[in-house]
Amino acid sequence: MLRIYFIFTLLMVAYSNINSEEIYSLKENYEVRESIEGTDQISLQKGMKKALSKLAINLSGDSNITNSNKIRSLLRSPERYVNQYKLINDEAEGLQAEFIFDGNLLRTYLSESQIPIWLSDKPLILTYIPCIEKKSITNELEFLGTCEKLKIELETLSMDRNARLAYPLMDLTDIGYSETLSSVSPSRFMNKLSRRYAIDEWLICIIENEFGILLEDPVCFSSRQKNFSSLADSLNSLINKVNQDKSLIVDKSKQNNSVVYFEQIKGFQGLESMLEELADQVLVFDLSLTGIEGDLVKVKLSHYGDRKDLESLLKIHSSFKEINTNTRDIISFSYIDK
Repeated sequence: MLRIYFIFTLLMVAYSNINSEEIYSLKENYEVRESIEGTDQISLQKGMKKALSKLAINLSGDSNITNSNKIRSLLRSPERYVNQYKLINDEAEGLQAEFIFDGNLLRTYLSESQIPIWLSDKPLILTYIPCIEKKSITNELEFLGTCEKLKIELETLSMDRNARLAYPLMDLTDIGYSETLSSVSPSRFMNKLSRRYAIDEWLICIIENEFGILLEDPVCFSSRQKNFSSLADSLNSLINKVNQDKSLIVDKSKQNNSVVYFEQIKGFQGLESMLEELADQVLVFDLSLTGIEGDLVKVKLSHYGDRKDLESLLKIHSSFKEINTNTRDIISFSYIDK
């Protein structure tokens, strides 16, 4: 029993910082720091544009969104969405500006432009870098430098894209998988790790070829790819596809009413908490309580989009778990009070 508890504790440590956080795309304000060339108006405008471009990527969850005409139009006047800014003289990074963007204004623009908004917690990616395990048995400077650079670039890019990385423990079980599968089939090896750690999406990055010769540039392979490619292409493509599954277009031209049943409501405090979370949903603009029977609550929701959009939104939210019913006419969820 003690051994099982010890392994469970180690697994929890490996998942550092995995607790759910506030949904990024629903924040009231966004602080984005960007390097600037000077304090003149042209330099500040360039800084605002770069900062807003990064923010648009994170709000939509798509690194390709800046190629769209609507986002190009948004970037022509970034100052419209800035509430305030401050200048920072950083010894390491040089002159920077921290811009505070208005979340409501940006969401309204994205909604009116029919651009999907990413509505989920930060995606979690199981990440394996074989060279890290090899660092303890080699003193080759070029190898060590390349491996460290890869890790830093990976963590920087994942931070920029609002993704979380979890690394395997590489205990005896993981090492056993590695020795039997990693050289034969990286995807089979990573799928094994994925099942063990209960993390669906994964990424593996290597700096050597099969003969142990350093590659010119690191290459990576993900759970959504068929072939190795560059770090930036692999990670961006993976995050784009994961986020696409949890994005919605908020179409305010469509307004509907839907009745939803919620189970497992624990007392008045649980009811109050659930109603607050429903009111905070980006599609919901009004709600009314229409019935209570034990721990079952009936709520009428006025919302943008159609009923399918509302169901998709609630499925994304970690506090609501869909309950399959015998009829399509009934929408039913259980509520998980945190």
